[in-house]
This record gives sequence, structure tokens and C-alpha cells, in this order.
Amino acid sequence: FHGRTAGAISATGIEKYRKQSEPLVPGISFVPFGQVPTLTDRTAAVILEPIQSMAGCKTAPPEYFQKLREVCTKNGTVLIFDEVQTGIGRTGTMFFTGRYGVNADLITLAKAIGSGIPLSAVLASKEIADKVQYGEYGATFGAGPVAMAAMKATLEVVEGLLPNVVEVGRYLNKRCEHTPGVQEVRGMGFLLGLKIAGDAPAIQKALLEKGFIVGTADEPGVLRLLPPLTLTHTQVDDFVKTLGEVLKTASVGAATH
Repeated sequence: FHGRTAGAISATGIEKYRKQSEPLVPGISFVPFGQVPTLTDRTAAVILEPIQSMAGCKTAPPEYFQKLREVCTKNGTVLIFDEVQTGIGRTGTMFFTGRYGVNADLITLAKAIGSGIPLSAVLASKEIADKVQYGEYGATFGAGPVAMAAMKATLEVVEGLLPNVVEVGRYLNKRCEHTPGVQEVRGMGFLLGLKIAGDAPAIQKALLEKGFIVGTADEPGVLRLLPPLTLTHTQVDDFVKTLGEVLKTASVGAATH
């Protein structure tokens, strides 16, 4: 999922969103995540979320990203990482790009970058940035002083939280892996997907009633965890305890019916 504007929704492979926005921008093809595409001299760019959040927090092995970078470079194709969800510290580094020795040519950012203040940004490689001339791109509200102050403050705080995301993220992952009813844990850091046997929306509702906010995904049976970067070990223990109780209750209820 890349957004709801014409170009972004056209590059989104989730059908229910595409149907809402027809006619779509032509000339966009889709390749299963984890499969390196065959590029031609007419392929302008490849765009992807490094962790497919709405699709169930799916990611791919390092070799996929390395090979993708290789073929894009060889073909002169721009590699774009949509880091609206993976960026600004959520996976334990400021950005996903840079992992496995792979750097994207463009990175899109939003949401977390402004801590609630409406803000988005595009980071470009020097090679691309040097080609952008004055007046070629503009935005009515671009570089607003309030938004820039929010971004600066956010980045300063998040930089100090990265070690916590790595440490507590590993702990959260391990605790969830050993929770009965959780079949698989996907993702990294504080962007995790829990594959469960039960009805994810029902589990989500039950957790909310007990004070825990989780998300669901377009893949059935997946809960998405995107906790604040300040999450503590104690809070993880409280969540996992409640998750286990909710999953157990749901399992007993399903068996009774």
C-alpha cells in the first residue's frame, strides 16, 4: 500500500483500494514480493515496501534486496523504498535502506516523521538530487516552519530510542513466538505481524477492550504490532500475558462451537 493519490494508489497492489480510484495510471506492472523482476529499458522505477505491512508484515531475505539493487543499477532503473512505515526508527535503524548493504535511490517518508504534524518527505540520492533544477518541483505547504520544527524534534528524540527498539523488539519477538496460539512472528523491531489461528478482528477487539491497540492486515489471521518506540520490557510482559489469555479464550470458544 503506497497511498491514495492517483500515482500512489496505481502503484498499490491491493485490489479493494484500486477499485475505489479508477481510472488508474497506466503502465504499472506488479511482481510478487520477494521475486526479482525482469526489467526492460522502459522500466523507470521499482517501488516497494521493504516490510509489506498491510499485506501481513511480510519481508524478504537479504539476497532479494541485494539482487534487486543489482538489477536496478545494471538497467538504470530507480529503486524506491516506501518507508512510511519502516522509516524513522521502527525497525531499529533510522531507515530500512542501508540494511544488507542496499541503498535505495529514493525513500518516501511520512506519518512518524512529524509525530502527528502532517508532514511527508522524499530523500533522494545525490545523483538524482543533482538533476533536479530550481522550480521543477514545488509544494504549497512544503517546508512549513511548524512542520520542520516537528521533524527536527522528532528525529532528535528517535535517534536516542533506536537501541531500545532493537533490544525490546527482540524481546517482544521472542515472547510472542512462545505464546500459545501464535503460529508465526514476522517483521523486525517494532513492526511485527503475528499469524494466529483465530479471527484477527475479533482478537483485535478483545485486546482493545483490555487496553491494547493492535492492527489487522489484508491477510486474514494476522495481527500487526506497531508499538511506540518507548516500549518497555514490562509493557511487553503485560501485553503478551493478555494476548495469551485472549487467544486461549478464543480457542476455547471456537472449540465449544
